[in-house]
Amino acid sequence: PCFPAPARGALPLPTSIEFGDLPTAMDLGSTEPSAAPSAWPGGEGAALRRLGDYMAGAIESYAETKNNMLDPLASTKLAPWLSNGCLSVRRVFEALRSVERTQG
Repeated sequence: PCFPAPARGALPLPTSIEFGDLPTAMDLGSTEPSAAPSAWPGGEGAALRRLGDYMAGAIESYAETKNNMLDPLASTKLAPWLSNGCLSVRRVFEALRSVERTQG
C-alpha cells in the first residue's frame, strides 16, 4: 500500500457522540415526497463492487470512454462513492496498481 493502514482501534471515535437512527426527511420538516431511488447504491460495499467490476474489464477502454458520461459502462463512475467518502482515492490507486502489475 502507498500508506500503512492504521491498526484497528487506533482511531477511536469521540465518546461524546451519541449514535442513533438517521432522521427521515419528514423528521427534518420536509413535506416533499422522498426522492426516487438512486442509480448509485450507497455504501462501501457497492463502491468496492463497482471498483472491482471496472478494474476487471472496462479499465482497458478508459482512454477512449473517459468523457462519455451517459454510457453506464464508460468512465469509472466512481465519483458518487469518492465524493461521499465511501471509497478512498488510495483504494482506487491500489486497485489500479494491482491491475498494472498483473496486466502490464
